Amino acid sequence: MKKNKNLDFIKAAIKFTANLRTTGALFQTSKKTERNIAKLIKIHKPKVIVEYGAGLGNITKTILDHAQVGSKLYVFEINSDFCEILRQIKDDRLIVINDSAKNINSYINEEVEIIISTIPFTLISKHELNDIIKISSEKLSNKGIMCQILYSNFFVNKLKPHFNNVSYRMLLSIPVEFFYVCTKSS
Repeated sequence: MKKNKNLDFIKAAIKFTANLRTTGALFQTSKKTERNIAKLIKIHKPKVIVEYGAGLGNITKTILDHAQVGSKLYVFEINSDFCEILRQIKDDRLIVINDSAKNINSYINEEVEIIISTIPFTLISKHELNDIIKISSEKLSNKGIMCQILYSNFFVNKLKPHFNNVSYRMLLSIPVEFFYVCTKSS
C-alpha cells in the first residue's frame, strides 16, 4: 500500500509541475490542510459548497467524505485535463465546472455556505484576484465562510475589505501552508 501512495505522490507531483502556471504548486495540499477542511465541513454542515482550483481532487474527496447527504459540491477547475480526472470521482453531489472561479454566478443561483480555494493568488492578476474575492464574498450566505490555502501570509490585506473577519494559521508541512478563514459575520 505504501508503494502505491509513493507512486501516486510522484504522479501527482509530475502533473502539478507540468501545470505550474495554473496550479501554483509542486504538490497537492497537505494532509493537515485536508484535516482542517474536514473540521470546517463537520462543524458547519453546509448544504452548498464550492471548491476553487480542485487540481487532482484530494480536497474534493475530503469534502465529499465529510459533507452531508443531500449537499452539493461545485468544483471550479480551469485545467481541462484535471477536470477529466475529477469527473472520475463518482458522487452525485459533485458538479465539475471547467471554468474560472470569477464566473461562479454563471453556474450557481443559490447562496453558498462554504468556499474552499487553493487558487494561486500570486499567479493571477491583481484585477482578477480582486474580482474573485469580491464575487466570492457576495455569493456567500450571511454566515458563510471562505477558506483560502496559500503558501504565504501576504494576502490578509487583499481579503479584509471583503470580509468582517479574516484569520489565518500556519500549517507546518512541506511547503508551509497558510490556512486562511474569512467570514462575513463575526
